[in-house]
Amino acid sequence: MSNFYTATILMAVLACIIMCVIIGVSPILTPLKKKQFCRGFLIVIIGAVFEWGAAFLEHSNSVIWLHTIVKALEMCSAPLIPLALMPAISDDRKLLGVMLGGVIFNFVMIALSSVFGFIFYVDAANVYHHGSLYFIYMIDYVFQGICLLIGTIRLSRQYQGRHSWTLYLILVFMILGIALHNIDKSIHVDYIVLAITLSFFYITYVAMVQSTDSLTMLLNRHSYDSMISQLDERSLLINVDIDYFKQCNDTFGHLFGDDVLRTVAKILKDNVPASSRVYRTGGDEFCVIVPGIPCDPEQIIEKIHAAMEDARLTVTNLPFVSTGYAPYSPGEASIMDAIENADAMMYKFKNLRKKLMEEGKDLSYSDIHKILVSSHLKDDEVTSSSSEER
Repeated sequence: MSNFYTATILMAVLACIIMCVIIGVSPILTPLKKKQFCRGFLIVIIGAVFEWGAAFLEHSNSVIWLHTIVKALEMCSAPLIPLALMPAISDDRKLLGVMLGGVIFNFVMIALSSVFGFIFYVDAANVYHHGSLYFIYMIDYVFQGICLLIGTIRLSRQYQGRHSWTLYLILVFMILGIALHNIDKSIHVDYIVLAITLSFFYITYVAMVQSTDSLTMLLNRHSYDSMISQLDERSLLINVDIDYFKQCNDTFGHLFGDDVLRTVAKILKDNVPASSRVYRTGGDEFCVIVPGIPCDPEQIIEKIHAAMEDARLTVTNLPFVSTGYAPYSPGEASIMDAIENADAMMYKFKNLRKKLMEEGKDLSYSDIHKILVSSHLKDDEVTSSSSEER
């Protein structure tokens, strides 16, 4: 057994220990999430120690049965790693059940192989070998990794899918590391690859959490500021503001206000193009950035307002929202001009509807928009301080 291999196992173990310390002091994760992530790294440590133990026994005068048991324990622990990490990523019970079934199947096959040698065996010279059905073990191993990927991609969709492509790269990295070891058994990089893979998953998860508003699950203000500072493609900006939100909170309570924010957030996510990014930019303020400039932005706006009307049928006292939009083309105008134009349209709409409702006229979005377009109202007739509304 080479010193290089021992050093590799040692570094994998140390990396896992350091990650557990980092997770333990993280202000981002809940205590439960910390335990779930640390559990995954702990199993990597256990698997790495068992693998090193099996390699040590192979090069010593140990009894064959002890070498067989230690190797069996190592082979049982490796596919368990994705299952241990899965609860930190997803609470999908069906997917967890499928993964648990795969782990139990692997346990049974390894236990039987310890006797019959069809997955692995230790020969009379105390040397470990792959059996004729070793590929079944590898299929289960990769299957567990794919299930973890599926769970993480589903989680990524809740965060508007911004990290999906990086997850595929992580899976490729993990498969490559496992493949290298199986192509050449002298290349012992599997556990350090697993330690790095779990670290990648943790980094991706934290990045998703840090970029997201915890109440609405929309991208947060920091993400919005970062996006507009580097936006370099033609886009449509849609600004959305909840009318009389302060009065809504004061009248019905902050829990109801939170429900309103979540309802509006879901309506926005469900009714804008799939490629859009939806942000909560303030207390009751939202922005949608749609890549490209649609031929008819009004269709998107009308769809949002129609969904709000439908929600109002079931959610009592759900307030109205005001919307405004502006196209942005790099090189033609600044992003700040586009934001101000969208805001100006939004407040024209907001104040005109307020005026109409005071007159007893409850008009649809399209009717109000027609009035705005046809009357060419002056800014001082329809623009007032937004603080009055909040």
